Amino acid sequence: MVWSTRTLKKLRDATDPMLGINLDPSHMMILGADPIAAARALKGCIFHMHGKDARIERGLADVDGILEPKPVTESADRGAAWVKY
Repeated sequence: MVWSTRTLKKLRDATDPMLGINLDPSHMMILGADPIAAARALKGCIFHMHGKDARIERGLADVDGILEPKPVTESADRGAAWVKY
């Protein structure tokens, strides 16, 4: 499975450079990565990219962390990058 810049490059090296990713910046944020730095490191590997509004809700994430198993219906109380716009 691919979950980081490093693991994508490892998979591409083991298979074929025709393999690319759909980069979702909010997923990078959840992993604690800088989406812009990751996109630069993935130059030539990004085949599609999501553009969306996302942010970490610091007040909530500071208490419970970023990885939350709360259902989508509780979005107003999530601290992760699932924003409440």
